[in-house]
Amino acid sequence: MWALCALAALVSNAHSEPLPQPAISERAFLFTWPVQAPEHAVLSPNTPLVTDRPSFTDASRAVGAGVTLIELGYTYSYDGANRPYTSSHSYPELSLRQGLLANWLELRAVQNVLSVHPADNEPTALDNLELGARFGIAPQFGWWPELSITPHLRLPTGTGGLEAHHLLPGASVSYSWALSDRYSLAGSTQLYQAENSDSHARYAEWLQSAVLTWNATTTVAAWAEIAGFFPSSPAEEGNSYYTDLGVLYLLGHDSQLDLRVGSQLEDYFGRNIFCGVGFSVRYQ
Repeated sequence: MWALCALAALVSNAHSEPLPQPAISERAFLFTWPVQAPEHAVLSPNTPLVTDRPSFTDASRAVGAGVTLIELGYTYSYDGANRPYTSSHSYPELSLRQGLLANWLELRAVQNVLSVHPADNEPTALDNLELGARFGIAPQFGWWPELSITPHLRLPTGTGGLEAHHLLPGASVSYSWALSDRYSLAGSTQLYQAENSDSHARYAEWLQSAVLTWNATTTVAAWAEIAGFFPSSPAEEGNSYYTDLGVLYLLGHDSQLDLRVGSQLEDYFGRNIFCGVGFSVRYQ
């Protein structure tokens, strides 16, 4: 009798309609990992706010179709390792992120101004405009990470000492793991072209970062990060390493305040320092 019931169930399932697959525009990620269910690529519209700032590590997902995310910030830096000692102010650290057509696609623009004191030439200079796109690639599945790719292009629109003389392409691969309800781990691997400020020669630079986040409450999170810059040109000063700590505070479901402080490592720890504050708001 049980065998007949099992056989009837198998026959019924064989002729049943397959589960509906989410439309490609509904997905927050283009793909899923092997044996992962396709519906895992769809995120809830009530997903908590995830920003790029203020760390070196980019977010591992796009903002979602029809969503606008504006990120602003200010960073003060002090270089007490080399004479003459200098200080700099970075603002408004504008990042405009716009979801377009599908939840896995985001267009983005980044613009900034840097003021350095003392400075040989112009003390305040406009940075080169950066344009790019982010593609959500795959959601987390066990130890397989949530993954995104962000190609970008820096345009020669800067002024003063920040002015570039070439188009400077680059790309970032970002990945993250939710380790538990409290902890998450993320990283970013970036490869891009940079330009020597004196000779204007282009060279490749690699940036690697990793950040551990602790969700203390539903509105407060603390994080610690380490990052390294690795230029390929012997004309540059060589590899440099940084560490920073920060706090994120959710003012509401769609707005966030961030604070951070950090320092260059090695012989410059405690002498080459930076601190900053930022604000992000999302419109859905």
